[in-house]
Amino acid sequence: MDKKTSPECNTSSDLYRARSLRTFISPIKLDDNKRLYRQVYERIEVSYIYAEFCFFNKKFDEQDWDASIDLKVYEVSEADFPIELGNTQTSRKVSKDENIVTVTDNWGREAVGDYWDSGKYRWEAWINGQLVDVHEFYVQDFGLVKAGENPYFNVFSLKLFESPSTPEPIDKRAYLLTFRFDTSRFIYAELDIENLQPESKWWGEFFFHFYNDAKQFIGSKTILCQVESKRANNSYVIEAGLGSDTEVTWVKDNYTVEVWFMGQKMASAAFAVDTAEKRGSPKTIIPEKPITDQEKPESTMLPGEEELFSDLKGLVGLDGIRNKLKDYVSFVKYKQLRAEKGLEDFDKLNLHAVFTGNPGTGKTTVARTLGKIYHHLGLLPKDTVFEADRSMLIGRYIGETAPQTLDIIEKARGGILFIDEAYSLARTDDGKDFGREALEVLIKEMSDGKGDIAVVVAGYPKEMNTFLEFNPGLRSRFQNIYEFPDYVPEELLDIAIIKAARKNLSIDSHAINEINQILTEAYRNRTRTFGNARLVGSIIEEAQINLGVRIMNHPNPASLSTEELSTITTKDLQRISIKPCARLPRIEVNEALLAETLTDLNQMVG
Repeated sequence: MDKKTSPECNTSSDLYRARSLRTFISPIKLDDNKRLYRQVYERIEVSYIYAEFCFFNKKFDEQDWDASIDLKVYEVSEADFPIELGNTQTSRKVSKDENIVTVTDNWGREAVGDYWDSGKYRWEAWINGQLVDVHEFYVQDFGLVKAGENPYFNVFSLKLFESPSTPEPIDKRAYLLTFRFDTSRFIYAELDIENLQPESKWWGEFFFHFYNDAKQFIGSKTILCQVESKRANNSYVIEAGLGSDTEVTWVKDNYTVEVWFMGQKMASAAFAVDTAEKRGSPKTIIPEKPITDQEKPESTMLPGEEELFSDLKGLVGLDGIRNKLKDYVSFVKYKQLRAEKGLEDFDKLNLHAVFTGNPGTGKTTVARTLGKIYHHLGLLPKDTVFEADRSMLIGRYIGETAPQTLDIIEKARGGILFIDEAYSLARTDDGKDFGREALEVLIKEMSDGKGDIAVVVAGYPKEMNTFLEFNPGLRSRFQNIYEFPDYVPEELLDIAIIKAARKNLSIDSHAINEINQILTEAYRNRTRTFGNARLVGSIIEEAQINLGVRIMNHPNPASLSTEELSTITTKDLQRISIKPCARLPRIEVNEALLAETLTDLNQMVG
């Protein structure tokens, strides 16, 4: 069946809702854990084009479900008959612990400029046979934009004007150096360029970034347009603005706007917001040597390894774990290099590991990353992590435990078997406990098995030390030990801000101070069951509930701004307490029983 150029998408079902489908060419993430998403690329800069598909899990916190996810890439011809270039199918279980699910794929060749031709393309995302999202992108062939060279355009000017959301016509614009804070609706930046390809229509993707005087990011607008020459001097104008038609959104300050194109900064200009307007055009600053979006650090990692560790980069307080994993990767590559040189090493690599730490310190997340690392290095055939606990390994009757444990091993084979609270298998006070039998099966697999599975056990630090001493064979099998410390209050506060942002919520400064006090008190009074990130998640969840109640108690909730609907304040934290509220019962005194008991007491000798 022929597909249309813009197929209809079923973006939502009772299991999922599509969030985004975007493309990028660099697997390295920025410091804020974001990627450089684009829609327009120059042929000579591209080897692989990556697609990142994200969707919301509607069964979050309810149940796991199976998903068959297809990412397909097409070349879209002028005749509107797409040609399929590639199709990657992934079958996976969507865990109830995943709120947002991300799937990444790429297509192309390793040699830059070798695969992609000039033209229009699109990625499609499918879930369980349903098309859920489409993303179009473009490859052009006019030449690489780099230091001192831009084959697409020259910059004439970058000016600013005030306007409603629909920009004023060019001949009616009043260009300003300073804007009034109380009357400015949208502040638009107007980029005037000289088109150096006047005989062609080409796609331009322009990023307008706005910053305040402290260089804090205020907002961004991306303009995707087809550039062509219709004005004198081959001039072409692109504009983008920030603001509101109905609210005062600009505050008194000095600002800067930057325009980026093809990963290079093309121009910048400064302006101010104050009590009075000042007409004029700012100086347009054009870098003589365009600044790249990012400098790729020198790395000994193989292609794709940076992306593996990027899963941990956005997690607070795991620098020690991250560095230890990188050291392990380097050691594995060292052994592989020795093997390539003919230096035989008779010691097998030990893939099994112990994770010690209190709840909420990131053990499960790191286990999933470890599975991807093992698979990437060729140590395991799959990158899957099968999670199990005592109840899944232990049978209720004699003779059930061994086959039950073997069944779990087979389900995990090829990837990682992650056993949480593994110390529960080593009960020293019960000689008849079936946990011993499960451990013997696991030890036999780790010693004499096929070598296509890694066992990772996790639990409280003290109990896991006892676990390793329970059986003489355990400590020798688990040589990789990773310690997950409790988060300190400032790290917990960072986690709170991140968790709120993931819910599209913000926290005002007073509420941040209040949350910091709550977390500091919890940290001072912590026990071994201290919840860490889980505690933070509970606080943010409860604060959002209180925010919702407060909003709906407003006389006219619909009149509130999106900022008011999304900002946690101290009012939303007043009823949050990390301590249980003890309530003393009111029980009437049984006088007759009291008298009888005192009589018995008085009759006792001594």
